[in-house]
Amino acid sequence: MVTVVGIGADGWAGLGSAQRALLAAAEVVVGSARQLDLLPASVGAERVEWPSPLVPAIPGLLAAHEGRALCVLASGDPMFYGIGTTLSRFTEVRVLPHPSSVSLACARLGWAVESVEVVSAVARPLDRLHAVLHHGRRVLVLSENSGTPTAVEALLRERGFEHSTLTVLNDLGDPAERISTAADAGDLNVVAIECVGPRGLPRVPGLPDDAYEHDGQITKREIRAITLAALAPAPGLLLWDVGAGSGSIGIEWSRTHPSCRTVAVEPRADRADRVERNAARLGVPGLRVVRDAAPAALADLDTPDSIFIGGGVTADGVLPACWAALPPGGRIVVNAVTVESESLITQWHRQVGGDLVRLSVSRAAPVGGFTGWRPMMPVTQWSATKPTTTPTTGPTAGSTGAAAGQPVSPPALVSPAGPAAGPTADSTGAAAGQPVSTPALERPTGAAAEPRAGSAGAAAVQPVSRSVLVSPIGPAAGSCAGSTGMAVGHLTLEPPTGPSAGLRAGSTGAAAVQPVSTPALEPPTGPSPRAGRWPAARSRGVAGARSASPPTTASSGESAADPAIDPLTQERA
Repeated sequence: MVTVVGIGADGWAGLGSAQRALLAAAEVVVGSARQLDLLPASVGAERVEWPSPLVPAIPGLLAAHEGRALCVLASGDPMFYGIGTTLSRFTEVRVLPHPSSVSLACARLGWAVESVEVVSAVARPLDRLHAVLHHGRRVLVLSENSGTPTAVEALLRERGFEHSTLTVLNDLGDPAERISTAADAGDLNVVAIECVGPRGLPRVPGLPDDAYEHDGQITKREIRAITLAALAPAPGLLLWDVGAGSGSIGIEWSRTHPSCRTVAVEPRADRADRVERNAARLGVPGLRVVRDAAPAALADLDTPDSIFIGGGVTADGVLPACWAALPPGGRIVVNAVTVESESLITQWHRQVGGDLVRLSVSRAAPVGGFTGWRPMMPVTQWSATKPTTTPTTGPTAGSTGAAAGQPVSPPALVSPAGPAAGPTADSTGAAAGQPVSTPALERPTGAAAEPRAGSAGAAAVQPVSRSVLVSPIGPAAGSCAGSTGMAVGHLTLEPPTGPSAGLRAGSTGAAAVQPVSTPALEPPTGPSPRAGRWPAARSRGVAGARSASPPTTASSGESAADPAIDPLTQERA
C-alpha cells in the first residue's frame, strides 16, 4: 500500500499530526522538487523526485521500492486532479487530503464550491475552457504555470468575453499568498473568472451548422439532435464516430458531459485536421482522431459503448466489424443517405432488429418574393442495442458490408410441399441502386396454395429482375404477385390450370421509376360458375380501375389491390 499525503503551500506547518507521523516513519518519500523542499530535515526518508514522463515510470518506481514504507506527496487534495487518482490505477492507496486549491479559492472569493465550473490546465489543453464559458457563470482555472493567466485572457477576448472579471490568486494557503494581474502571476496560481459575454452555445445536441468548419460533410443539426438521442450518451461512456467528416456527432457526444469520450475515425487528412480544430474550438480537445480507414482502424481501439457510422458504411467489412466490437448492451446508429447504404442497413435491421426510421427535414427558404420549403436529403436511420446473447455476424447476404454498386442477392425461397402453404419473399424497406435478384418461387404441390412475392416499403431506381410465378395446379387456388411501395421492372404471370382460379396483381404506394409491363392473363380453362369473372386491379386516382377486363397497372402516385375484396369471390368483406 502507498500512503498519499496532501500538502499545501504552507508546507509542514499546515500538516496535521497524523500526516507528520506518517512522513516521519516513511522510508521513501516521492514528490516534486518543490514539495520535497517543504519537508524539514527531521524527515529522514530517502527523497525521490518524480521522473518525467511520470505515468509510464510509476510501475517501475513501485517495483523498485516494494516492501518499503512509501509515502507520496500531492498538492492539496490528492484525489482532485491529483496524483492519488493516477496511483490508484496501479496499486492500493491510503489518502490523507489537504484542502484543495478550489476550496481555498472559493473561500477567499466567497463563492459556493458546488456552483463553480472547474477547468484544469495542468498538462491539459486550455481549449477545454471553451465549453464552460456562459454569461453569468463562475469558472476556476487551475493553472499550469505563470503563463496560464495570460493565455486565459487571450481566449476570453477571442470568444467575446473580454469584459469578464478575472482574478489571479497566487500561492493559496501560503502566508505570502496574494492576488495579482495576469501579467504578474506566479508559478502556483488559480485563475477565477466571472463571465460577462454572449450566451454561448448550448450543451444539448443540435448546435448550429455554422458552429463547425466543414466541407459539406456534416450531419445537419436536426438529424444530429435525433442521432445523439438514439446514441444515448451518458457520463463516462466511449463513442466510436466512424467516418467522422467534420466530427459533429463525436464532438456533441463529448460536450454532453466532461467524462464522455470519443474516438473519431477519419481517413482523409484534411477532414481529420478539421475534426481536431472543431473539437478544440468547441471545448473538447481531448477527442481522439484516428487517421485511418475502417475496419482496419478499429482493431486496437478501446471497447466502445456506442458506435455511430456516418460515412463509409458500404465499405467492405465496416458494419460487421463495428457490430462485433460492440459489447452487449451497446448501441449502434447508422445514418444512410444513398440507396446502397439504405439497402444494407435494411438487411441488418431484418437480421438483428432495432429501429428503422426515415427522417425528412425541410427548411424555409426564399422563393422569389415569397417563402417556401426547401427539402434536404432524407436520411434513413437504423439504431439497435446489442442483446446479451446474439450472433456476432449480421445478415448472411451482404454481411461484409457490400461495396456500393454491387448487387445483393436476397435468400432463395423454396416452395413448401404441404397443402395450403404459401412461400413468401418479403423485403422490408429495402432500397437498391443496382439490380436486385428476385427469388424464384417454385410451384406448390398442395391444394389451395398461394405463392406470393412481395416487397414492403422498397424504393428502386433500377429495374428489378423479372419474377416468374408458376401457377398452382390444385383447385380453387390463387396466385398473387404484390409489390408494396416498390418499383417493379417486369412481371410475367402464367395462368392457373385449375378451376375457379384467380390471379391478382397489386401495387400499394408504388412509385414506378421504370415502365411496368401489364401482366398477360389468360382465362381459366376449368369449368366453374365464375368462369370469365376476372379479379380487377384497383388503382386509386385512376378512372375506370374496376372493370371486367384483365387488370392493368397504373403509374399514378399510389395504386393498390383493395384489401377488402376477397381475391376469389370478388365480393367485399
